[in-house]
Amino acid sequence: MNEKLKAELDSFQNHWEGGYFEGDPLDPMARSGYRQLGFISTLRATYLRCIKPYINGHTVSLEIGPGRGP
Repeated sequence: MNEKLKAELDSFQNHWEGGYFEGDPLDPMARSGYRQLGFISTLRATYLRCIKPYINGHTVSLEIGPGRGP
């Protein structure tokens, strides 16, 4: 990796102490960088429509993205 690219990547290391956290999708009124949709958060609406219908007690999932992680 060239030094310019490494320096740019390193500059992001301390931006989000504890990791990036957009919001709690289980909180119906949570604030989000994706804006509010009236009386329900965008994260909550996405969870209800795109995630909840497809999970059950046998579901195994893997998050790949900028979540907080362990």
